[in-house]
Amino acid sequence: MFPVAAIAGAGWLFLLVVLLIAPPSPGPHEGGGHGEGRAFVHARVNLRSRADVTVAPVEPPAVAHPLARVAADQERAVTNGLPDPADLVLEAEAAAILGSMVAGHHLDGAPGRTMVWQPLSTGRPMLRVEVRHAADARRVPPTARPAPGVANGYLVSQGAAVTVSAMTALISIHGTVHIASEASLAGLLPVVEGRLRELARRLP
Repeated sequence: MFPVAAIAGAGWLFLLVVLLIAPPSPGPHEGGGHGEGRAFVHARVNLRSRADVTVAPVEPPAVAHPLARVAADQERAVTNGLPDPADLVLEAEAAAILGSMVAGHHLDGAPGRTMVWQPLSTGRPMLRVEVRHAADARRVPPTARPAPGVANGYLVSQGAAVTVSAMTALISIHGTVHIASEASLAGLLPVVEGRLRELARRLP
């Protein structure tokens, strides 16, 4: 009886040592980087044989984690599925139209997303940039004229608009500027159209 118990005890001790010294798997694991995480090993011990035991690492089944989907849902909730208007008209472009250094700030509570560029020293003139879903966009004014260089846009007084991928960007100048308002907006609109198209592709 004693030899059998000793052999059994030695077998369990050998299995414990194997489990402790088995190196972690080099592959990536959920929740850790390369080589991190726990390694799973599968071993069979024959208590009647003194032959070497082969220990093969066993990878746990891959677990799909919906982090990317959750992040995309959170971004849509914050942005309403619209790009940042600050990416449509840049600070340098706003400064060129308004004729001075500018600062920008976002406005909340609008149907879409709004960015206002203003001179550092005064509130006027200002350049307002909005982006909305096309279904929420304003009606085209009766005095609007087709904008050159864009597929679906118009110019009106000190304002302009362009629609891309069911989104509409509206740009308007409020106050007197040192250059022709309509000409500056007409030159900017094709650039805004290209940026809006690219940003629409990146949205989740």
